[in-house]
Amino acid sequence: MPPVSKRLVPSEIEKRIYEIYIKSFGKVSKRQDVIPFLTDLFTPTERIMIAKRLAIAFLLIRGDYNQRGIARSLKVSTNTVVRINNVLKTQGDGYRKVIDKLLRDEEFKVLLNDLYEIVIPCPPKGANWCEWKKTRRERKDRLRSFS
Repeated sequence: MPPVSKRLVPSEIEKRIYEIYIKSFGKVSKRQDVIPFLTDLFTPTERIMIAKRLAIAFLLIRGDYNQRGIARSLKVSTNTVVRINNVLKTQGDGYRKVIDKLLRDEEFKVLLNDLYEIVIPCPPKGANWCEWKKTRRERKDRLRSFS
């Protein structure tokens, strides 16, 4: 994320700006409106980082992966994963509500299945492939039953 300007905005103006920011998200509900809005609002780097944060929160909530595994798979620092984990432990209602709503969507479940295929690495040479396949199948079954 780009750094915030060193020139501080008066708190009253900051509150109003934040209110506009929040209301603008509430006004965009259709997919065809959301994509151009987010494309205009965020840089490509910001969009990727926000998407990664959501993925981190989802994987942490599911509990299928440890923090180092998530960091390695999504190419983020362990500090980012720890920070999101702390938010989930202390607050996290926003993440949880969004993820719960997403899990009700069948199209999202297909995307998650694809993500799991990518995130679950193949075992190293000489490892127990049967155990790996069993773990993979169990995770897929949990994904299907998770809603």
